[in-house]
Amino acid sequence: MTLEELRIAIRAETDHDGDTQVTDAQLNERINTDYQNLRRKLLQVAPSLYATEDEEQTLASGESTLAMPLGFERLVRLEKKVNGFWLPVEVSDELTPHYGALNVREEDGVLKLAPAASAAGTWRIVYVPKPDGLVDDEDEAEIPEGLEDILVQLGAAFVRRRLEEDPMPHLMMAKEVWNEQRSALRRRYGRHAVPAMRHVRRW
Repeated sequence: MTLEELRIAIRAETDHDGDTQVTDAQLNERINTDYQNLRRKLLQVAPSLYATEDEEQTLASGESTLAMPLGFERLVRLEKKVNGFWLPVEVSDELTPHYGALNVREEDGVLKLAPAASAAGTWRIVYVPKPDGLVDDEDEAEIPEGLEDILVQLGAAFVRRRLEEDPMPHLMMAKEVWNEQRSALRRRYGRHAVPAMRHVRRW
């Protein structure tokens, strides 16, 4: 659905089509916020849904730092080209990031490989880009079919609060749609581990 279609659906859901207490600009801002939050929530259950590949980067001997792609949001995995095949690299341990087998970590806006002596080669970053915001009426929410109603119900809840009405029925419906879709998304896109700094037991 486009931004305009979402706005129309929200106003129809709340029977406040022409109410000036909730302007189009206010509703657009809320829809965009809910959309960005939903996109990030989707990554928790379907991390490969928005994954894309960056251009190859080659490190010479002694180099160990890879540039982040433009619009980088989250790392899915880093791959090294070996004999024509792309092989994934381990994410570093948070306590000993510079030791052990070849690994990668996010640091200061770049990807750093360790040990540096083994970092030479050709690399490919598989990542999730930051979502484009819904700004213009024709901008379309890039979410799996069936999740649009979450944005409609969250937007309707926003309208209800602005008008001092009960938002809970809409919030409950949004939660119900999410719960129904979550399992299907996991089955379709797989429950892949998302690289992050590993956590160890703390006493």
